[in-house]
Amino acid sequence: MSPASSSSSSTKSSSSKKKRRNLVMRVVENAKRRRVTFAKRRQGLFSKAEELGAVCSADVAVVAFTSCGKAFSSLVDATVSWPSSHHSPMSGDAFAAG
Repeated sequence: MSPASSSSSSTKSSSSKKKRRNLVMRVVENAKRRRVTFAKRRQGLFSKAEELGAVCSADVAVVAFTSCGKAFSSLVDATVSWPSSHHSPMSGDAFAAG
């Protein structure tokens, strides 16, 4: 067995158990990059709130403030978050067949 093949087998076993990396959270010093980061993360946060409302049939509200004090909000109403082609899990139609 060549040394190259033995080292590749050892890397396979260690790569099969991947750990989550710990992100170091720190303030973005550059003002322009900070605004871009806020906008991207805000959209991601609102998207997750919408998913939570749809999956759990829950009312979800999120408010985010910029460093200047400008407010952004998202409100997910459980009654309107379900697509019209699907039935709410709490509706009587889902249990009518049984």
